[in-house]
Amino acid sequence: MLPIKNLFGFRKNKGLDKSIIQKNPYRNNTDLNKRQFIKKGLLGMAGLGGLALASKVAKAGGLVFNDGSTQAAGSLEGTSIKSTSETGGTKFLREDGDGSCSWQAADIIKGGDIASASPLVIDTDGSYFNVTGTAGFAAMTVAADRQFTLQFDGALTMTHHATNLDLPSEANITTAAGDVAVFQSTGANTVQCIAYTKADGTPVVSSGVTASGCSVYRNTTQSIPNATHTKVEYNTAIYDLLGEFDSTTNHRFVANATGNYLVMASTYFTDMGATDNYNMHIYKNGADNVVHLKISGRSSTSLTVVGIVQLDATEYVEAFVYQGSGGAINTYGSATGTFMHVQRLS
Repeated sequence: MLPIKNLFGFRKNKGLDKSIIQKNPYRNNTDLNKRQFIKKGLLGMAGLGGLALASKVAKAGGLVFNDGSTQAAGSLEGTSIKSTSETGGTKFLREDGDGSCSWQAADIIKGGDIASASPLVIDTDGSYFNVTGTAGFAAMTVAADRQFTLQFDGALTMTHHATNLDLPSEANITTAAGDVAVFQSTGANTVQCIAYTKADGTPVVSSGVTASGCSVYRNTTQSIPNATHTKVEYNTAIYDLLGEFDSTTNHRFVANATGNYLVMASTYFTDMGATDNYNMHIYKNGADNVVHLKISGRSSTSLTVVGIVQLDATEYVEAFVYQGSGGAINTYGSATGTFMHVQRLS
């Protein structure tokens, strides 16, 4: 690589080297302002072929490069000239406003579309690309130290890899049309996704707690025998988010996932004697080991119990009642009297 002074034809104590910078045929002035091209710390640049100078040429009558191209004086002022050989990715030579110039990182440039493939090959004609097609990938072919943005035109699957393709959720991501992701290559073919924006505005990674719960009730009366712990058969669902409540056979809530669940159960009785005993229980996996309520009865009274129950996947909760009136009595069939609510908390 030529030193900066030799690059522009300056030789110590010898002025201009006309073999590199020649007199513009349209102007007689070859007295170039050397200060425009020399900046402390800028030791060298790529060869003149394919390189144009992005600096104010205050006194120049124009430039003639060794590839035969010419440039009129002053027409480069305030512009940026692309270099594809500068280390650290594509950079630009920018006039700094003080008569000198320096290499600067490229702004975002829209490159050509990239057809999806495995691995996905990142082009060098820009830093923002549309990815077409639906072929998934688990790696990219890209030089080190590049930051680039991909906009996906359709659905494909990016497969997470701790080194080759590190994704925000540490899990695979299925794209949708309009999704945009920003990537940084920390090494050759080693890529980390540092930002991902979904077109519909939803987060890539949720809070981690899947909404789970139900509200069910008994829509007809149920006869509760004397002195017997009897399951309340809630048979109608107002809502059941994940289909976890069995309202036809076992009348129980079965957790799909491990978590802490808030459980509320209620039963409304008729004809409760003033001295009779009545109990309400929440059972876990068929055992009375959660919470219960015991009262001495009174006319037309409801029983309600509330507790937080830790459930693993496939474990279940049910509601049981007991009455000691001496004979069978009925519950009301009502969404406001005989009901059960379950909501996952964490």
